[in-house]
Amino acid sequence: MCSVSPTCSPYVVLPFVQISNTISTMKTVTVKLPDPLAAWLARRARELGRPQSDIVREALERASDRNRGASCHDVFADVCGIVDGPEDLSTNPKHLAGFGQ
Repeated sequence: MCSVSPTCSPYVVLPFVQISNTISTMKTVTVKLPDPLAAWLARRARELGRPQSDIVREALERASDRNRGASCHDVFADVCGIVDGPEDLSTNPKHLAGFGQ
């Protein structure tokens, strides 16, 4: 029976590559924050006992999930119809008379 050699063990342990506390498959992004937001982030991270990067990552994931699969119309639905004008503005050539002259 061997005690340390991986070649004589029935199990092979693959090394997990980790640099610092960042898993190697993640990209690093630098963000400039105004002082009040940076202070809030630091305070919130302390309160939760978690790294600031976790809080930022989760916020970005939530924002990304909200718009996933949304069409352009879905994203701008709250402002659709707020402009007054002819209903056929984009399709009727008479509205283009003199345009660009």
